[in-house]
Amino acid sequence: MADPAELLDAPAHELRNPCKGCGKSDGALKPTGFQDCVYCRHCGLFQYNAPRTETGREKLTTRTAHNISPSQRSRVLMRAHGMCELCSNHKPLQVSHILPVVEALEQGLKPAQFNDDDNLLACCAECNLGMGKNPVPLWLVMALLVARAKRGQEKT
Repeated sequence: MADPAELLDAPAHELRNPCKGCGKSDGALKPTGFQDCVYCRHCGLFQYNAPRTETGREKLTTRTAHNISPSQRSRVLMRAHGMCELCSNHKPLQVSHILPVVEALEQGLKPAQFNDDDNLLACCAECNLGMGKNPVPLWLVMALLVARAKRGQEKT
């Protein structure tokens, strides 16, 4: 339940059905994380999570969730020292996700979490395409972490 006073400043949103608490149809939209929560503007009772198609906000998809800046891409590629982190090949590199975006979204992770440097790896096109939508196996993730730690120690 939300405080009705807080909902006065929230964008208005007509309820699909009258509120079960007070019977009014005046709603308020209060985005919480990635959910668009709809509350009764009068009694503050939570009504439902509205889909983005209903609220007009852009739908979060794998295409809109890939938000890797050029500086972050550069950091990930420099960390790999010009080699594919999966096969050690020196072919041109791409930046890929260890946990794929599709799976991360299904698990409720936020783009800031799955686009973090720790979930990104530099890999050649062949390895990237070979992984497809499959996550990197846990044993390989552990090997990546050990290799990254060793490279970090070599710098000091």
